[in-house]
Amino acid sequence: DALEAGKHVLVEKPLTIDKGELERIETFFDDDDCNKPLLLTGYNRRFSPYARRIGKLLSQSNSPFILNYRMNAGFIPKDHWVHGPEGGGRNLGEACHIYDLFTAFSDSKVSEISAHAVRPNTSHYRYDDNFVATLCFNNGSVANLVYTALGNKEVPKESAELYWDGKIALLNDYKSLEVVGAAGFSMKTKSQD
Repeated sequence: DALEAGKHVLVEKPLTIDKGELERIETFFDDDDCNKPLLLTGYNRRFSPYARRIGKLLSQSNSPFILNYRMNAGFIPKDHWVHGPEGGGRNLGEACHIYDLFTAFSDSKVSEISAHAVRPNTSHYRYDDNFVATLCFNNGSVANLVYTALGNKEVPKESAELYWDGKIALLNDYKSLEVVGAAGFSMKTKSQD
């Protein structure tokens, strides 16, 4: 409604969890009118100083990368709003940040997706809280997300290992970045950024 009223819109992620809503947005932007308002989804990981630094390194390469990202998400009870219609579940509601980061790093379109969930032998954990998603990109890059509620809070929530051109970037919870093979790119902050 805001777009149709000519207003620019910043939407909290995800853009939508309903196919009908997505089709309505696509229809709105389908015509060639270049005076349409802007629509932006509020993904945040790609704007982190750490991600921007990694992006700068990747922009100097023409080679594909391999990225393994772990999200030690922690347990959330089954009746929590995150799992309901308003939250869309943890894949659409939180892992979407990481898919956006993968896309930003690759600067390429997704060519293939595969996903597999663990089906715990207990009703305590949900299968959709524990999955591995792999995205392949047209530029040859491959990114893998391990998303789990099975872990322990004593281990940082997010970590990533990125491999390309004889270099490795090790990201630890958006508090530190160690880059091996490229001098001057490692960094550390006192708080998560």
